[in-house]
Amino acid sequence: MRNGWVLLFILMLGCLPASAYDHKYAAEFLNIGVGARAGAMGGAFSAVADDASAGYWNPAGLRLLSRRQIGLMHSAQFGNEVKYDYLVFGSPGGVESYGVSLIRMGIDDIPYTEDAFHDWGMDNIPPGSPGDDGSDDYDPATNPDGTEGNGTWDPYDSTFPDLPGEGIDEGAIEYKSDVEMALLVTYAKTIGALSAGANAKLIRQGIGDASLLGLGGDDTMFGFGVDLGLLYQIRPWWRTAAVLRDAVGTLLVWNNGTRNTKTPTLTVGNAVFARAASNQVRLTVAADVDLRFEGRETASQFSTGALSADLRIGGEIAYREAIALRAGLQPSSRDKEPYGRAWDLTLGAGLSFRGMMLDYAFSEHRVFDQTHKVSLGLLL
Repeated sequence: MRNGWVLLFILMLGCLPASAYDHKYAAEFLNIGVGARAGAMGGAFSAVADDASAGYWNPAGLRLLSRRQIGLMHSAQFGNEVKYDYLVFGSPGGVESYGVSLIRMGIDDIPYTEDAFHDWGMDNIPPGSPGDDGSDDYDPATNPDGTEGNGTWDPYDSTFPDLPGEGIDEGAIEYKSDVEMALLVTYAKTIGALSAGANAKLIRQGIGDASLLGLGGDDTMFGFGVDLGLLYQIRPWWRTAAVLRDAVGTLLVWNNGTRNTKTPTLTVGNAVFARAASNQVRLTVAADVDLRFEGRETASQFSTGALSADLRIGGEIAYREAIALRAGLQPSSRDKEPYGRAWDLTLGAGLSFRGMMLDYAFSEHRVFDQTHKVSLGLLL
């Protein structure tokens, strides 16, 4: 009964109204997912979560580790446009487990054109030059529709076919990088057939000159949040899970004073396991549902009002715990109507030998290029 009350409490926390939060997609890099094994299973991993990456997928799953483990992942997202990296350490104990995870996403060569356009007006004639009669000079009182000196870029507009529009000085374009990072510290404990876990996470984003950590960014953001997770062994062949990310809303504060909030996400998952061929073959089938409360509408598979839902499905077949094949379906979005209600195919494989695990995952995307993930795990 006590376990039921705990599950109900998490569900109640997850149903906070979207009106309490102000921004969609804040710190969205944390929703990409870590680990090639989980990635190949479409991200349906909250009830599987039996390796060190549990610190991300379900902190309670860290109790399933039997030995200390180190994990590394590199992902080339969307044709290597986005670089996504992950480092994790997990350590099990008697009834308690601990873990530390570091996530980094980087996007380089972003054109920064704020100071690169000529604010000369739609006629694109330098102020004071022949032909500049001053009629388009901006003045908030006498000429609020003026485009020269209004502080915004006014490109060519077919409504005014005789005016070329303001130009861009390509030599003044700066190329900057966006670096987004998160540090997760995980604690998990077993209570009978129930495991419970929590993350404390520090989030940092920097936009500026290229650097490994983005510490010298012109625009910087810091945030702090908490994740909660439960894992319950219903039968030896069946596990169920509930994970509440950003449990009380994660506050993100920018150096210019802007504040965003990353809203809670409730994930409910189940996984079933079967053995065959004298226990030499293991089959895993899993499904997760991500519930969000920020009105994602057509950016999700299913939506009604502020509530949206995305379904993930994955499977794994392993032989002697040495070779594994995986497949899954993860939520996607179409670039044309009808939007939403789409899935991308994920595939992957893994090898395990003497405490070393090598995993690979591939995923397609309906709009962007393919994504490849490679993970390496070591048992200590």
